[in-house]
Amino acid sequence: MRIKNKLHNKRSQSEKLLIGEIQLLLAEKRTYFSLLRTGIAIFTFPLTVIAFLGATSQYHQLFSSFWGGAILVGTLLFISVIGLILFFRAERRVKQLNQLVLNMRKKNKRLTEIIVL
Repeated sequence: MRIKNKLHNKRSQSEKLLIGEIQLLLAEKRTYFSLLRTGIAIFTFPLTVIAFLGATSQYHQLFSSFWGGAILVGTLLFISVIGLILFFRAERRVKQLNQLVLNMRKKNKRLTEIIVL
């Protein structure tokens, strides 16, 4: 009876540790999803500003000077590129985390029952 109890305890501890690892990976995945959303927002913000400036161009002279317009558009383009970089880095990391979770799921039957991807 003691041997069975020890074996069950050991398996239970191992399962708890595995579930803890999965929870950590899924929490990290949520973090990267929020970074992905932030990248999309940063990417679209300059496009919104350009559309707004184009729609209200009759009320201001921002693009009357070549260098002023070039600096503004260049800055907004730079911000968009930063947003794209954030997006693609987060997307790549989410894919890596998915692969880690799938590998752990394949190794443990109990995780296959718990985790739905």
